[in-house]
Amino acid sequence: MRVGSKYSMSYLKPCTWWMMVLNVFKRRQRVDIQTQYERYGVRCFDLHLYPNENGKMCFANDGIEYLTFSVYEVLNYLNTKGDCSVIITFEDTIMNNYNLKMMNRFKEYCSIIEGIYTNIRFWGGNSHLTGKSIYKFTNERTFVSPVIVDYLSHTPDWMPEEPVWLRFMHIHFPYLYAKYMNNINYLSVYDRSDYICFFADFVDVGLSF
Repeated sequence: MRVGSKYSMSYLKPCTWWMMVLNVFKRRQRVDIQTQYERYGVRCFDLHLYPNENGKMCFANDGIEYLTFSVYEVLNYLNTKGDCSVIITFEDTIMNNYNLKMMNRFKEYCSIIEGIYTNIRFWGGNSHLTGKSIYKFTNERTFVSPVIVDYLSHTPDWMPEEPVWLRFMHIHFPYLYAKYMNNINYLSVYDRSDYICFFADFVDVGLSF
């Protein structure tokens, strides 16, 4: 079983003051990529991308845009490690950028990065808004994608459903959920195969390895 961080770049600073306010409820991580990897054993990363007006790929999270931070810098770091998987999502919740031109830019970008960063296993390439596939990574054509476990979405059949109150906490108060449930969820899947990828909010909270 491998540990993943949900919305891995959401520790970044949002672009505007109102996004900062909204980010109180949207933020899912508070430690940077290097700390996630080296201290907390994260090997699967969840990157949500969108192209800005200049065509540059940027990080986002559920409608929140983050200040410019090099996507290539993050991928360079993960590529040097040689044991990382990255799920790429088109963040089309940034509605002002949701058009065919931006979608094609995302597809082009996916093709470029999987050609450059050959030590990273990419998968995903889906729309965040609809879940539909936009780009199919070569890895997914030749290997079985990991089973994603995050106790909110993409959950396999063998996982029990959470009570409504717990799902509400998970969606609206992710830090409290992480503090209360991270270790319980981790212990329920830690002995399963390497094809299992357990994604957690706030990997620095509540997990004991």
